[in-house]
Amino acid sequence: ASRPDALAVGGGLAAAVVIVDGAAHQLCRDGTGAFSRRRLALPAPAVAAACSDEHYLVLTADGDVHSAGNGGHGRLGHGSHTSNQDPKRIDALNRDG
Repeated sequence: ASRPDALAVGGGLAAAVVIVDGAAHQLCRDGTGAFSRRRLALPAPAVAAACSDEHYLVLTADGDVHSAGNGGHGRLGHGSHTSNQDPKRIDALNRDG
């Protein structure tokens, strides 16, 4: 089995993001309280991640930052209060905006 390249732990809804061989996986609790894992769809290999209680960020090898989770109060950086389950590129943090 491959060893993780990076691990970010938050808690709550986001729980954790683990990166193995460039693939990012979210570890989160389902409706029963059990943990589940799902691979995140990203346009480039993941190199780093950060988590909070309600959202997470992933840095990809092309230098872009993507976020997902609770969008309340504009937390995700997309200029709205919309929550996203799947990571979305944060245009304001990227080279070509």
